[in-house]
Amino acid sequence: MPFIFFQPLFSNFHHGQAYLLITALFFEFYIAIQNGQKTRLGFIVTLLFALKIFPAFVAIILLFKKDWKALQWIVFFTAILLVICYFAIGSTTINHYYFRIFPRLALNDITAPFYFYNQSIYTFLLNAFVSETYLNPTPIVHAPIIAVIMQLLFYALVFSFFVKTVLRQNLSVSFFLTVLVLFLLNKYSTVYSLIILFPFIFLAKEMPVKITVLISFLLLLICNIPVYKLSNMPLMLQYARVWLLSAVFIILIAVLKPGFDLKYFSISLLIFVLPSLTFYRYTNNTDPEIRPKAGILYNFNVSNNKIKLYTCLGNRDSVELVDFVSKTIDSTTFTIKDHKAVYINNEKLLFMTDENSGVGIYHLKLKTPRIVK
Repeated sequence: MPFIFFQPLFSNFHHGQAYLLITALFFEFYIAIQNGQKTRLGFIVTLLFALKIFPAFVAIILLFKKDWKALQWIVFFTAILLVICYFAIGSTTINHYYFRIFPRLALNDITAPFYFYNQSIYTFLLNAFVSETYLNPTPIVHAPIIAVIMQLLFYALVFSFFVKTVLRQNLSVSFFLTVLVLFLLNKYSTVYSLIILFPFIFLAKEMPVKITVLISFLLLLICNIPVYKLSNMPLMLQYARVWLLSAVFIILIAVLKPGFDLKYFSISLLIFVLPSLTFYRYTNNTDPEIRPKAGILYNFNVSNNKIKLYTCLGNRDSVELVDFVSKTIDSTTFTIKDHKAVYINNEKLLFMTDENSGVGIYHLKLKTPRIVK
């Protein structure tokens, strides 16, 4: 097991991530559901929600097992957590998170959305079929409708097979399949989060030995494949982790034989219509952008012939100079979404933004303001 999950273990320690604790809570969840401990289940899922959002969706297994009492405890403890946070942290921070950060998180905009290290089917389709002037100028073809249709079909097929399998299988198989499906449907997938696939050991007593060995080998590849070395490969090969995770799912479905159910497939299509339309939020960006070469932008100054970019990387601050002709600079202080903006040349607004870059990963954009008469 340490060999299979070597890279996720290393990454959790190296990046200070919480997924080891999440994995431990998954095992506690499994024990609690086996022992029928409803209150404990509610408390564990609330802790998962507090640490990371997507692992808390493991509670969907309770929905399909019709464990209504455990679901009630989840709602109860989550409400208590939110009330405590509201008074302990303050309404300003809570409102900022749920109204400004959380919507961007749902749209996979918490980090750079086109970043291929985020190994998900969504990111693959985004890079393949959606053009963005600066972040993805050369997709295979600019056709967001293809991305919408392919993601919708993929999500609906995976979820419909998942539902029918969970309704028929025992807890050991259902639990691992739930965790695997969370990965396949999640837009944000990183190497350190792969440690939560650890419950695949439950399959050892449920599957033929050859199938268990095959899945173990695939997980070894999934967890330890050097993704950074794939950046110069053809687009399909860059997302090897996605295809290998999909292969594990296909193997399980082939062995368990749940069968295709048109009713579940149709319902799944309806569920995932809106999430699939998010590809249309990206449009060709014609406004000039200035991005720092290294570090994170936190301030800037404009002179007659230069723009100074103030950036930081770790504990090191630096200044980058960018050639730019400014005939006139308005001394009035502007802010756009609480960040600095400068009006120059009587026609352009230069401002900081983290749009499509990830929360707090700022760059400069030069835009002609729209005049409303």
